[in-house]
Amino acid sequence: MGVSHMLQKACNRAGVRRITSHALRHTHASIMLQHGLDVQYVADRLGDTVMVLSQTNAHLLKEMKEKGDSQATQIAGGLSGVV
Repeated sequence: MGVSHMLQKACNRAGVRRITSHALRHTHASIMLQHGLDVQYVADRLGDTVMVLSQTNAHLLKEMKEKGDSQATQIAGGLSGVV
């Protein structure tokens, strides 16, 4: 019995919507990225290249970039009195 079949049976027993192992993999990557793990680390962990991971998670990485831009602006603003 394959992983997909076992996962489908587990979802049925739990009474939840069916999910694929690929979707679990994507969720795993998304959670790691949202918690600030390095993109290269996550790619290596999944056996992907950074390019593949970036394409697959482009929406999430864009959000993270925007958050980083905002944080960098706040930090730079706080440095205005430091000389």
